Amino acid sequence: MSDPTRGITCPDMRRVVREALHKGWEWDGWTGTTHARIVWPPTGDALTFGATPSLASWKSLATDIHRVSGITVWRKGNHKRSRKPVSRSGFTIERAKAEQAQWHQSFGNTVEELVDARDRLIARCRELAQDRGTLRNIPTVLDHIAAVEAQLREFHQPVEPFDPFTLRH
Repeated sequence: MSDPTRGITCPDMRRVVREALHKGWEWDGWTGTTHARIVWPPTGDALTFGATPSLASWKSLATDIHRVSGITVWRKGNHKRSRKPVSRSGFTIERAKAEQAQWHQSFGNTVEELVDARDRLIARCRELAQDRGTLRNIPTVLDHIAAVEAQLREFHQPVEPFDPFTLRH
C-alpha cells in the first residue's frame, strides 16, 4: 500500500498524521485537492486537516487528536537536553592511574605468567600439529589452553562507558 501522507507538504503535519495512523487512527482519504480526513474508529469522530498548512496548524491537529482519542502524537516543549547543572562523579585521572597501578601491582605478574603459559601451550600445539605422529596429544594441549584462558577471563574488568554530559561512568 502506498503512503497516504505523501501529499502532505509540511513535514511536521506529515509526522503528526503518521504517528496518529500508527497509534490506531484510520485514513479516510482526501476531501479535495488540499484537505484530508482521518477517523478515530472507536467513536467514528473525523478530523479534517489541510495538506498544505500555514504556520503551526499541525499543532492544532495534534491537540484535536489528543482531545478525541487521548493519544499524544506531539509533546509540548523542546526536545533539547536539560540545562541542569552538572554533578561531579569524583572521577579523576590521577585516581584512575593509581587504581590501575595498584591492580597491576597485585595481579600484573600473575596475568603475565598466564599469558606466557598460554603462548607456550599454543606453540606446543603448533609443534604437535607439524609432527603428524603426535596429533592425539593436541586435545590435551587445547584443554590446557582453555583452562589458562578461563583464568585470564577472571581478571577481566569491564570498563564502564563515560558520559561526557554528566561526567559519570
